[in-house]
Amino acid sequence: MRLKCIMSFTMSKDTEKPPGNPSETDRDLWQRVTQDIRQLSAADKAVGLRKPSRFTIRNPVPDIAVPKGFELPSGGGIDRKTEDRLRKGEIAIEARLDLHGHTLSAAREKLLRFIAQSFASNKRTLLVITGKGRQPGEAFYSEGKGAIKREFMLWLEDPAIRHCILSSSLAQPRHGGSGAYYIYLRKKK
Repeated sequence: MRLKCIMSFTMSKDTEKPPGNPSETDRDLWQRVTQDIRQLSAADKAVGLRKPSRFTIRNPVPDIAVPKGFELPSGGGIDRKTEDRLRKGEIAIEARLDLHGHTLSAAREKLLRFIAQSFASNKRTLLVITGKGRQPGEAFYSEGKGAIKREFMLWLEDPAIRHCILSSSLAQPRHGGSGAYYIYLRKKK
């Protein structure tokens, strides 16, 4: 019974277009469609396409001059008490950077330079204000967080500054809340 239903909905041979030569109109149309097509050269052919990495640097920053006296620190971590004090905003902030109103590339460059210079100056507790991004209901709302806030944690992984940073966390509301971060730097040796 089921087989009969399926067969009754299949196309009959009468309604299918018979194979053969295309009409003159079809040939003219095909000619117009294909007139701009050219064969790919060997260099243009796609080989082994992969999905782009989530962490691709879109706007590379030029090399930053390393301040005088800058040295790579040895390992070491942050103790729990210091981490708690940092997270609670109980450690005095030694330097601040506000990235509001900057383009992504300018903000990234300023951040890298700020951290490198702070490290070279033996400053340890930094406050970086990224902004929260527009909130739902505000004018010009766009999906997700602000662009700088969205990229910020990736920027902290940059090899130029990664070795300077011991810890980072969201700031307390009095320092900007979710629109700002504390960065705790290693001691310069």
